[in-house]
Amino acid sequence: MKIRLVVLLGSSLLLVGCSSGTATQTGGDCEGGTTRVQVGTDYVGTIAGGRFPNNCAEMCIWSPDAGSLTIGVSGPALDLDLYVDPVLSVLTNTSSSGTASWESNAYGTGPEQVTIYNPQGRYYAQVCSYDGTGTTFVLSTEVSN
Repeated sequence: MKIRLVVLLGSSLLLVGCSSGTATQTGGDCEGGTTRVQVGTDYVGTIAGGRFPNNCAEMCIWSPDAGSLTIGVSGPALDLDLYVDPVLSVLTNTSSSGTASWESNAYGTGPEQVTIYNPQGRYYAQVCSYDGTGTTFVLSTEVSN
């Protein structure tokens, strides 16, 4: 059973979680000053706002061999986009923008999510604010066998 409570207090986001599962520590180093996110946990991040790439945050996720890895992003009522690729430079290079291996960038303020089947190794997730507004967000990761 997994219970998650997200409360927005002014410009701060408070995340309280409870899970009967356990987080899995896997992998090695992360590149480029990215924030490492533990598989099976929720991470509260911040986007500074402005134009690309300043309106994005990058995280590093090491996945164990599994049936699937689901990465999702949610937050306040803003249009957030999620891009995932095993190569960080694909996400951060403005000339290769929009070429991520997995993308969830539907129009609107709903949550975004990608699922990677038979994952193994390191993945980078980039969360961007479509309209360039700064915000907090929640990145969730879950592995299924």
